[in-house]
Parts: sequence; C-alpha cells; structure tokens
Amino acid sequence: MLVASLGLTLISGVSGCMQITVRFFGVAWVQVLHTWSSYALLALVGVHILGVAVVSIMQRQNLVVAMFTGRKKRIHLKRT
Repeated sequence: MLVASLGLTLISGVSGCMQITVRFFGVAWVQVLHTWSSYALLALVGVHILGVAVVSIMQRQNLVVAMFTGRKKRIHLKRT
C-alpha cells in the first residue's frame, strides 16, 4: 500500500508537471495518465481510511488518536 501510494503520487506529480510544459501541453496520454493516477490515489486513500476504521472497531481503540500521539493501548490476547 505504501509503495503503491508513493508510486501513484510520483506519477501524478510528474504527469501534472508535464501538462504545463510546452512539449507535453495538450498531449492526450499525459492527461489520461494524470487523471487515472490521481483517481487511483484517491481510491487508495479511501481504502486506507476504511481499513483504519475497521481495525479501530475490531481492536476497540481509537487508531486516529494513536497516529497523532504515537501511543495506543496494549492488546491483551486471551489464551484458549
């Protein structure tokens, strides 16, 4: 997920910069690449937020606060 997010950010950024240059202005494949990489990045953000919500509910702790503070409750596993 991290590698995909960083890769899509790089692709979206480079293709966005390419769109404002004289050589690639108005070139269809650059616009399509920028559009789809941006949409894919937004989809990954949505999946990440959904995953944080699901794991927060499953672990019964607020992971959003833990991301900002760096502290979270310990999980005690029950032995069977």
